[in-house]
Formats: sequence, C-alpha cells, structure tokens
Amino acid sequence: MCLQINIILTEKGLTSKKVHSNGMVKVWKVLKVNSISKFVFFQRLILTSPILNSYKWTSGWNKSDRLDKELTKYETYHQEVSKGIHVFLEKEDTSYMNLFNIKRTVVVPVYVREKDLVVRNKTQAVFTKVFLKKEDHKTALKNSANQIKNAKKKN
Repeated sequence: MCLQINIILTEKGLTSKKVHSNGMVKVWKVLKVNSISKFVFFQRLILTSPILNSYKWTSGWNKSDRLDKELTKYETYHQEVSKGIHVFLEKEDTSYMNLFNIKRTVVVPVYVREKDLVVRNKTQAVFTKVFLKKEDHKTALKNSANQIKNAKKKN
C-alpha cells in the first residue's frame, strides 16, 4: 500500500486531531487476522499487517522496518511512501482497505506521537512506530474468534 505525499499536510502534522494527556493521538489501523494452528479444533489467532503477513502485531509499541523519517530520493521523486506503518486518521476511512479484498480484517485503534510521523495526506499517515493497547489487542482477537465461529456455524 502506498501513500500519496502531501507536504503541506505533513508540515501541519496532526493539528486537526485530539491530543490525549499522554501526548498521543488516536488513529486507526487495519490488521489481518491469521490462524497459526495446525489443528481445526484449536485455533490460535494472531494479528498481522494486511499486505505483508510477515509482521506479527503485539500489544505495546510496534516499530516499522523504516530506517528513518527522512524520505528517500525514490519517494520524493514518485511522491509516494510505501515503507512505514500506514494508518487511517479517521475510522470511516478504513473502508478504503475493502478495495484490496483482504479476508478477515479488523480495525483497531492505535496511538501515535507526532514526532514519529513520516508523511500524511488527507485520510492517511505513515509513522515509524505506533502503540497498540493491550485491551484493544485482546478485543480484536476475541471479536475475530467470534466471527470465525459464527461463520463456521452458518456453513
């Protein structure tokens, strides 16, 4: 997934978003729900990035493989960023991910700091790291497990 760069909005940062007392801003991340169990009767679910399934999301700080916030020459020339943690500024905008037809996704609130912002546009932003609360992580897994059970009952 690539984010089209908007330099003006990036320079403004997250001024339109509510900053919590801990200095963090709530944004939204779409994650994929994967089962890592080999047995049908016992499923262990994990959350991964929706495009690259190799990164397992945990509660706490999740860090990008992006080396730094500075844009590469390639990113500057093409005016788009692919490396970094992509988030949505508003929950309503997460429906954009439906275009990718990824099965079993969940939307979770994550928290970011302005100092970790790489770039943003009107609806999305890229960060070097984001924070996923333990209770939000548990809720996402629990809701996903219930959805899977209900889908199996219908079949």
